[in-house]
Amino acid sequence: MKSNIMVVMLVAFASLARAGTPGGHRADVGLLVLGEWPDRGGVVVEGRWNLAPEDPDAALYVTGALGFYNWIASTRPPQSFGWIPNLDKKRDSYTEWKAKVTPNFDLGLGASFKGYTGGFGLAVTAFDLDAKKVINKDEYTGGSASGTKVGVYIQGGYEVPIGHWALCLMVGYRQSRGAADVTMKNAKSVETAASLKPVDGPYAVMGMRYRFQ
Repeated sequence: MKSNIMVVMLVAFASLARAGTPGGHRADVGLLVLGEWPDRGGVVVEGRWNLAPEDPDAALYVTGALGFYNWIASTRPPQSFGWIPNLDKKRDSYTEWKAKVTPNFDLGLGASFKGYTGGFGLAVTAFDLDAKKVINKDEYTGGSASGTKVGVYIQGGYEVPIGHWALCLMVGYRQSRGAADVTMKNAKSVETAASLKPVDGPYAVMGMRYRFQ
């Protein structure tokens, strides 16, 4: 009789202990590479706090990230886009700019389910921007601006678990709200102006996250 009671107590204790053991993870930290194109980008350190650590298949995150990267943009169409109307004229008149982002802060929410992951939030971007403009093959240079812009981002992808680690692959879109005004001059000191968004467009993210139980 006593042995039966002992067995029941041990089974009950094991069940309670298992129910109280988190099935997922409490938090993770990732070192990620952000690329606007294969030859442009930088690095991001991101931390995520899981609000549902007991679930082994899903997570709800509060996220924060710190990033340093370059963002390059141009209104000049690539050579391969031969279907664009008035292509030669658009190649003769365009604007190009590069924003050095030092740094970028992200604060947002994220979620994952069985490997699929995504998130969105606010981005605060400190930037130094350099620009040039070409008007009918006449080049205007010296455009520069610096400051801080608030923007938004959204991203999604997949994570491959490797023990306490996870390989993260994501794509996203981020945009600075509001534009930076720059003034440029040509060889004859004639001025022209442009309003440019420091960050605006798609990007890709790849890296590793370490999970804390």
